[in-house]
Amino acid sequence: MAFAAVQVPMRFFLSLTSGATLLAGLLAVPLMAAQPLQPEFAAGVFPPWWSASQALAAAAQAGNVQRVGAFPFIVVVRRTDGDVSARLRSAGAFLTLDAFGAAACITRLV
Repeated sequence: MAFAAVQVPMRFFLSLTSGATLLAGLLAVPLMAAQPLQPEFAAGVFPPWWSASQALAAAAQAGNVQRVGAFPFIVVVRRTDGDVSARLRSAGAFLTLDAFGAAACITRLV
């Protein structure tokens, strides 16, 4: 009887890790494909709990703000003299995307 009690948590653990691995794989492919193609033009996804002014101030540190996304924490930045993705990440962006690929996230000009 003790053997059956040990099996249930192990099955739960195995299914949980399998599900997490599957989810990570499903998310990794689109995120890798969405990496910026041009080093001087990228969209930064900042923490959702940041206000619009916080996200814009952080994006402005990375370069010239071109557009704001459908959500206030998505900002498109252009900079001609460097790698915008690295600058956006150092400014606090969780994720950087290709600005043209993220066009569905963009609704208005700044």
